[in-house]
Amino acid sequence: MVKKQMLIGLVEDEKIFRDDFIRNISTINTIDKTFVWKSAEEFLNDKNRCDITILFLDIRLPHMNGIDLIRNIRESGLNYPIIILSSLDSDEIIFKAIKAGAVGYIHKTDFSNLKEVIEIIENGGAIISPTIALRVFHNFQSQTGQSEDYSKLSLREKQILEILVNGITTKEAAQRLHISLHTLRKHIRNIYKKLNINNQQEMMKVASKMGLI
Repeated sequence: MVKKQMLIGLVEDEKIFRDDFIRNISTINTIDKTFVWKSAEEFLNDKNRCDITILFLDIRLPHMNGIDLIRNIRESGLNYPIIILSSLDSDEIIFKAIKAGAVGYIHKTDFSNLKEVIEIIENGGAIISPTIALRVFHNFQSQTGQSEDYSKLSLREKQILEILVNGITTKEAAQRLHISLHTLRKHIRNIYKKLNINNQQEMMKVASKMGLI
């Protein structure tokens, strides 16, 4: 049986990082060929994109960003592993990339052992660099704490919270629930206290993390 070629792809607009990546990968004798593209558009216009074994890409690209490129790749039916190599480390970006279909997220400051990364992915694994992993754990722990706070709310308080975060005014909410504005405001004060928040803006943020909006 003929062994399938190991073809590595990189989408990266920074020349310094491209050169470093190529130097790193040239030391791995199991790699048959490496393709490098400077933009998402350049990648999408190259027929070789269909044959890649593992694709590495940056998020901050000249026109189409890396997350949109991942979505484009997945929608086109290509299922090879995609690893993010980026200096961006916001919680929102990390989770958007993973949700879009990335199986790894490596911060550029943590990038070193490319051979080990490729071996992990070849064996069906996923990889997150230490810097990114710490943010993922903190985010998870934060959401867990907020879920526990949500469980402290009474059934009526949960009902009010879900109504208010969907754009309903307090007056309309009181009418819908057949209670007075005074009673509604008392429930809202209790919600704020239990969720450890002080205003509507904070309430919206917490509700978003709880998946209510």
